[in-house]
Amino acid sequence: MENTVPSLRSAKTSPLAVTSFIFCILGITYMPWLGSVIAIILGKMALNEIRAYPERYDGEGLAKAGVKIGWIGAIGILVIAVLAVLFLAPLHAVGPVIQ
Repeated sequence: MENTVPSLRSAKTSPLAVTSFIFCILGITYMPWLGSVIAIILGKMALNEIRAYPERYDGEGLAKAGVKIGWIGAIGILVIAVLAVLFLAPLHAVGPVIQ
């Protein structure tokens, strides 16, 4: 009789989930809108992959975080853009000051 210890964890973290999480962080820092959109897409792909092969892949939390933070980044940049237009439009309407 062999003395083998069964593996407690046979599934590995999905590379798509990790990549989605990395892009969601980039989406709120260095690549504002593009990183967020990529994070959402990769996160959805990772969730589908994890649900299709639960014995092979893990990392549902990372994928969900990538999607949620990606949406926050994408919507946040749109809100900032709309607010910038609303606050800067009155300055443009006044025009240059002539002395």
